[in-house]
Amino acid sequence: MNGAFWRSKRVLITGHTGFKGSWLSLWLQSVGAEVVGYALGPPTEPNLFTTAKVADAMISVLGDVLNRDHLQNTIEKYRPEFVFHLAAQSLVRQSYKNPVDTYATNVMGLVHLLEGVRVVGGVRAVVCVTSDKCYENRNWVWGYREYESMGGYDPYSSSKGCSELVAAGYLNSFFNKNKYSEHGVALATARAGNVIGGGDWAKDRLIPDVVQSLMTGQDIILRNPHAIRPWQHVLDPLNGYLMLAEGLYEDGPAYSEGWNFAPADSQPVFQVVDQLLSLWGLHLSVKQDESDQPHEDAYVMLDSTKARVKLGWSPVLDLRTSLGWIVEWVKSYQTAVNMRRVSEAQIQRYMEITQNNGIPDSQTTDMLPGAGLLDLVHETIIIRDTKGKIRYWNRGANDMYGWKSEEAIGHVSHELLQTKFPKSLNEIERELAGKGRWEGQLVHSTRNGKKLMVKSRWILKRGDDEHEDKVFEMNQICQP
Repeated sequence: MNGAFWRSKRVLITGHTGFKGSWLSLWLQSVGAEVVGYALGPPTEPNLFTTAKVADAMISVLGDVLNRDHLQNTIEKYRPEFVFHLAAQSLVRQSYKNPVDTYATNVMGLVHLLEGVRVVGGVRAVVCVTSDKCYENRNWVWGYREYESMGGYDPYSSSKGCSELVAAGYLNSFFNKNKYSEHGVALATARAGNVIGGGDWAKDRLIPDVVQSLMTGQDIILRNPHAIRPWQHVLDPLNGYLMLAEGLYEDGPAYSEGWNFAPADSQPVFQVVDQLLSLWGLHLSVKQDESDQPHEDAYVMLDSTKARVKLGWSPVLDLRTSLGWIVEWVKSYQTAVNMRRVSEAQIQRYMEITQNNGIPDSQTTDMLPGAGLLDLVHETIIIRDTKGKIRYWNRGANDMYGWKSEEAIGHVSHELLQTKFPKSLNEIERELAGKGRWEGQLVHSTRNGKKLMVKSRWILKRGDDEHEDKVFEMNQICQP
């Protein structure tokens, strides 16, 4: 996202008291947007909205999206240029208990929002956030694309499929791309995978349930340990929503459609729990709930190729890094520090990474041993000069390869790691010099001789002269 773009923009967020809405509100506040929120009170206690004092720098309107007149009057009063519709009943298990409320909120709530936009006028861009579960689930082992059929087994999932149909109906009937010059409204839907992050206390969600066990020392009970989901830190899809809104504002017809935002890889529940326990540094008993459970889809995966190609969006934080940021957030919460500052610091850290192609710039790098930013990124990051000598070696590289920073720095990286290349190193370096980046698969050797297949990304950062050029190398183990 472009922080400067949002300065002084008028933005309405429905559902701003929820988990994702609170993070989005904080982010937009931090870049100088004029933010108005419309929602019921926070859905849990505790909650991020209150804990991080989200309301301090925005207008917060208490209201129900089912109250059509109140919602429309709010749009008319504050005249937003952008609307992010996040208000929803967002839990599968809750939809079994209260299907009528689920359909009412998720379907008619969206109808009321879009009707308000249509009647009042003045809104330039609308992003309706639905769910990865809006698709007709066929338990495929590949990701769903935006043109797949809508569906849903349970009330929640089918209500999100219905929401997509509502949005499509309004797009075709009232905000048609071919008549954009007449109405001036750009409308898109956003479908994200399983979102995680600090400040989520929702009931019957994996990460909040595990965090609660870690904070209390109770056994962890898993309902579906082998369920596979596209886990991603909340800031990754929010970044996608913001980039999408920018595109809608600048060229509405080109972006008025459905969009997927999800990581390339999905992982089973039990692996997520294992990593979270490791990062927390506590061993707890993990058991499976053997009681009868409502149906939940075993496999949910999205294909985000369109967002990557047309928006230039990609997830920044891998799963381990995302879980590390959650541990950092929760442990800060336990010490009763200022959680608004903690949350804003994570947003700022994320923006620094995204604005520098996934890595901080050279000035930031000089401060990193104290700030610990690169050491919080569990992807390995190696900085070397153009002759291959290692100048920086982060904690992720230590964990993956076995050499400590003081042992690795000064060595030629390809010699230390006994790198095997897919083609000649000269060819790779010519591509790096010409394009400024190179990506491919390499084979590395660890300190104990183990062979690792890694996905490697190199970025050339040029200095004032060629002797100051640096290569940033980021590596991730290829999943079997």
